[in-house]
Amino acid sequence: MSKPNPAATLAQNMVRCLESRRETGPSEYMLPLQDLIDEARDQAGDATVVQALRRKEFKERVVVANAKDHSAPAALQEDLDAFANSNILLDYLKSRTTPADRQPYLVNDLKKAVAGSGKARDLKKAFDAAIRKRIETGSVTDVAPKKLTQAELAAKLGEDLIKVLDSQRGLGKESYPLSLQSLAKLADADPARDEKLILKAAGTKSFKDRAVVAWNKDIDALAAFAEDIEELASRSELLLYALNAARRKTKHAQSIAGLAGTLYGGHNKRLQDAFKAVVPRQCEQDALPPGVGAILDRNLKFFLLDDLLPSSLRGQFASTSRELETKADRREPVATQGAAESRQRTPESPTQIASPPFAEFARRFEEAFSQLDRRHGGHNFVSLAELRKDLDTFPREEFDRHLRQLRVEQRFTLSGAQSKQGLSEEVRDAGVNEAGHLLTYVSRRK
Repeated sequence: MSKPNPAATLAQNMVRCLESRRETGPSEYMLPLQDLIDEARDQAGDATVVQALRRKEFKERVVVANAKDHSAPAALQEDLDAFANSNILLDYLKSRTTPADRQPYLVNDLKKAVAGSGKARDLKKAFDAAIRKRIETGSVTDVAPKKLTQAELAAKLGEDLIKVLDSQRGLGKESYPLSLQSLAKLADADPARDEKLILKAAGTKSFKDRAVVAWNKDIDALAAFAEDIEELASRSELLLYALNAARRKTKHAQSIAGLAGTLYGGHNKRLQDAFKAVVPRQCEQDALPPGVGAILDRNLKFFLLDDLLPSSLRGQFASTSRELETKADRREPVATQGAAESRQRTPESPTQIASPPFAEFARRFEEAFSQLDRRHGGHNFVSLAELRKDLDTFPREEFDRHLRQLRVEQRFTLSGAQSKQGLSEEVRDAGVNEAGHLLTYVSRRK
């Protein structure tokens, strides 16, 4: 009786593993080649693995995106079309491709990441047809058949800015309205590199029809939806922005009309009118933002307290402000329903656990990302679900707030599932929804 060939046995075992996994559903078993090898190899060495991948028993039944890359996904030949249309394959091809600045992934560049002959050629052809159809139907938005022109890039970025603006509005006043620069960062644009493109995007019809920017030629200007103009006009940041914009070397005090004149862009007349109505009212109600003063000189004129002369007045104001803030921050202990409840409700209570600061979150996030990225082959593509699990001491709301800051600082970016099909419930629950897009993967900005 002839001795079994270890390579042939391993090849057959890998096929059986795929067949067994396929019973759970076609989209559930398409896994990285290395996982398949580890599941089937038993004691087989690396040399046997190389031989097994070349065996007829394996090559006739299995299609791999790149047989020389063990992180590439694999599937049974009979599921070639489903494999070509899967996010599993698309995500892998994206991880092996670097698009040009602000350009989407290009179909031909993604296809180059499918390597090999025979079944790989069939996969490449099927992928080309599948991805072009997904582009036409709009189920994939970050892949294009060819490079976009500057006008097309601006239009696409304008749409992305609106989507991010919509997602930030749902997070409350701490996150909305926000500067055009911060908005662009959350849309994965680089203000230092893409400033002209960002300003052009803010001038596109798709953006101007929905949103208003305090000054359409300034990346630091605040942005909000047109229906929120009243809220934008009442924000202290807008008054400070207008004061700084109107301030001149020889003229530091400004009338409300002069300040309103610095606000220019889409819907500018409505914003100016709202601003001219709300700021004098804030002055009457003693509700001007810190650092701003006003004086009656026929008409109200507003100025920055940093411009007060002599400088000793600024020092007196700062001292008084600190005293007022200290008094406002003092809390009286609760004197009812027993000492235990009082301790529980008093802010100074040592039983209350302070939230970990952003710096601590950022450090732990970096560590967790690096460990998970190494574990998965170093493709700079880590599941948000795994990161949430590793940082489960942070409540979801706090995790999302700190992650948003990491994105604003351009340290990390989110991408992922263009379709929710085939995603586990855990992955879906961990994702971040931004205007209908489910973002499930994290990458470090290069």
